[in-house]
Amino acid sequence: MSEAAPSLLDALFEQSPQPCYVFDRETLRFLAVNAAACALYGWSRDEMLALSLRDIRPEADVERLEYIVAQKRHLAGNFTRMSRHRTRDGRVFEVDLDMRRVMVDGRVATLVIVTDLTAASEA
Repeated sequence: MSEAAPSLLDALFEQSPQPCYVFDRETLRFLAVNAAACALYGWSRDEMLALSLRDIRPEADVERLEYIVAQKRHLAGNFTRMSRHRTRDGRVFEVDLDMRRVMVDGRVATLVIVTDLTAASEA
């Protein structure tokens, strides 16, 4: 059986040069990640889809992450914020996050577009 061709939106998400992911607001689990996000964080797509937001944050930042998500869980608006993330090998770096509320399979989720501020400052 042949695989169905990706939709235009799926292709745009996957081929975006900007790291992007979608997470479930209740569980914080990743629902989708693009190739640029996998490259930035150092995990394969399958590995990232088995992780949550907690896994890409420095351990010291996880409690604050959970507080922020709980406060914004039911907000419909879009928002941006600066944060610290970490890669698979433990490197911590500054990011700017552009977040949009989306619905995925009847669940409230968030689309996140990541800008690595470390990379931007080195350019």
